[in-house]
Amino acid sequence: MSREFLPGQVIDYPYLWAWQHERGETEGRKLRPICVVVAVRGANDGLTHLALLAITTQPPQAEDRLGSFRYRVSTGWPQRPQALLDRR
Repeated sequence: MSREFLPGQVIDYPYLWAWQHERGETEGRKLRPICVVVAVRGANDGLTHLALLAITTQPPQAEDRLGSFRYRVSTGWPQRPQALLDRR
């Protein structure tokens, strides 16, 4: 299956959280909305390499590490429908 990914695009993806990986899980539990940050086609392999940003309603947990690149960006009601997000 071939698909073009564009920066800023919100898609559903079986995202695997770091804490799930640390427990030995290898697959995301359910489809979650993610934002495509960067999409670059590799010169050597021709594959599309993606940088993805997970979208969640939950704030970062206290045990999040400084170097984990976990940040919270709050959005107001007007942005949620534009990104096709629910009202949770």
